[in-house]
This record gives sequence, structure tokens and C-alpha cells, in this order.
Amino acid sequence: IGFARNQGDLDYDELKTNNFIVYHDRRAPGEAKVILEALEAARPRLQSWLGVERKKPLPVLMSSTTSNASFANFITDVIELQSLARGGRDLAWHEYTHSTMYRHLDNIFGPAGSIIHLPWMPAWWIEGLAEATSVSGGSDVQYGIERYYALNGDWPTYDKLHALYDGTRFSTIGYAISGSFVSYLLRTYDADKLPKVLDAFYHYSMPWYWPWSIVPFNKFMPMDQALAEWTGKTGVE
Repeated sequence: IGFARNQGDLDYDELKTNNFIVYHDRRAPGEAKVILEALEAARPRLQSWLGVERKKPLPVLMSSTTSNASFANFITDVIELQSLARGGRDLAWHEYTHSTMYRHLDNIFGPAGSIIHLPWMPAWWIEGLAEATSVSGGSDVQYGIERYYALNGDWPTYDKLHALYDGTRFSTIGYAISGSFVSYLLRTYDADKLPKVLDAFYHYSMPWYWPWSIVPFNKFMPMDQALAEWTGKTGVE
């Protein structure tokens, strides 16, 4: 989606297993091998934890000449990685976590049907869950941000954590703090219940709940309902 340049002048090869097909710039075979090995290592654990099992290989399209944001394409069910030929385990794990979580949102329209549910899912949860499994920003960056806010106590507001995609410099801080927040939830309230949390969100974001959710000043939001069932508290709480 965001490769920024037509790559028709480049030669691409593929690496294929029963679970993934990695399409990569022919000049960066080592990077593709690392990505494939990282994904294969994560697959059994991530699928078991999230309660999802794929029926066919997941395509992974890599751009080694651009460095825009990578993307788990929930419409086409493809992972798009942009790495400048420096991609590693955590970038792949971050997007693979997204892609696996999105499969909880499939419906009669297949992966594209997740568009019915995703607008109701807060950015801090989407990115926080992926960061909890990957730390794609780097563990030293994550640690520095966590320590800074823990020591000065001036945490961003809960509303601010919903604005990770606004194009500001806050996204780096927001990703790290969201990862910390979701990690805290998983440690505190039993991470093994995650499939039930996602199933609850799916239920509360169905179209017949929308009129109730969009009423001004109404406290009914799909993620808050799922969190309340899981933790006994809403997101703000």
C-alpha cells in the first residue's frame, strides 16, 4: 500500500514454506531468510495463544528500497514490510501479530469483512498488542521511554493513546507506552484469556450495536465492553 515507488524495475524471488510465501528483492536473499525463519518460529506460539489457525500460506511482500511504515493488510490478508534491506525479527513479528489478530475479525466476507470491526478497535490496543510481542521500536528505545514516564509520572492521557496514527512525533512514544499498557493488562488479567477478549470485541462491534455506540456521551464502546468482561474495568479506569 505504501511502497512509494513502482518496483517494476526490480527482480523479485520467493521463499516458500507450507505457512508463508516471502516475496523479496533478489539482491537481499539473506534478509528474506531471516524474516521467514522468524515467522516460522513465532507461528505455532502466536496461533495457539490467539486461538487462530490459517488454512493457507500467508504472503509476505518485502520492499528493500523503501522505509515507509510496514503494514498488515487486513483486506488482502498480506503482510507488507518496508525495511531498506535491514528488516529483522521484530518488524516481522509486529506485523504478524496484527495479521493473526485480524483473523478473529473475519466474517462472511472473509478477511475484508474485518473493516466492519476495526474502526471500533482503539489504536493503543492494535499497536500495543503487537509491541507486546515484538518491541519493533527497539528494546533500548522502549526501555528509555518507559523509564522516563515512570520516573516523572507525566504519562500521556488515555485519549492521547488513541491518536497513534496522527502523523506526529508522538507515535514512537505512543507505540512504546501502548506496548507497556497492553503488557501490563496481559500480565495482570491472564493472557490466556486473549481469544475470549477478541471474541467479545467482535461481538460488541457487530453492526446492530452501532446505533448504541455512536450516541453522544454514551459510554458503550466495543473495546470497553470487552475489557470490562476481562478485567472488570473500562479502558479509562
